[in-house]
Amino acid sequence: LARGALVVLLAAPAAAPAQDPLGLARLSLVERKVELSKKGATWQAAVEGGPLQIGEALRTSPDGVARLELPWMALTLGPGSTLRFPDAFLLSASLESGRALVEAQGRDALKIVTAEAEVRGQSRAVVRRQGRETLVTCLAGRFYVQGGETAVTLAPGRGTVVRTGRAPSAPEDVPAAPAKGL
Repeated sequence: LARGALVVLLAAPAAAPAQDPLGLARLSLVERKVELSKKGATWQAAVEGGPLQIGEALRTSPDGVARLELPWMALTLGPGSTLRFPDAFLLSASLESGRALVEAQGRDALKIVTAEAEVRGQSRAVVRRQGRETLVTCLAGRFYVQGGETAVTLAPGRGTVVRTGRAPSAPEDVPAAPAKGL
């Protein structure tokens, strides 16, 4: 009888350990003051290595930096930035203010949305929202920027500006980085 009880215990499935919900992104870098808001709750200190989930937001202080790793891309938020992952049918990231470096090698990046524009593409771009305008610079690959009913395509070294209620400006060459003085 004891042997039969042992067989039953071994055959019974073990209770599953409690798991945290899967994160959409992982915070791989948190420098200085970076805060997380869990689905509309108050802001609290973000923890390096911690998850970010749909419905949550992240903000950096004027001297803070955060890097989010998603399975197919990464986003680096510069100082004074706020990024939200809306709880919506289609997955996107909403850049409310500040600057994000978008890095998506091999697959299209998550759509980055601001009040003025929608940005999609592949490889590397900088998206900056300041006041009532969004500036997008393609560093490598190709990015598509839509404002209203109009879209432009950015090749490497080209940028555009989208102002509230207007179409994106025609793509322009980005000035070269300074060679000296850095």
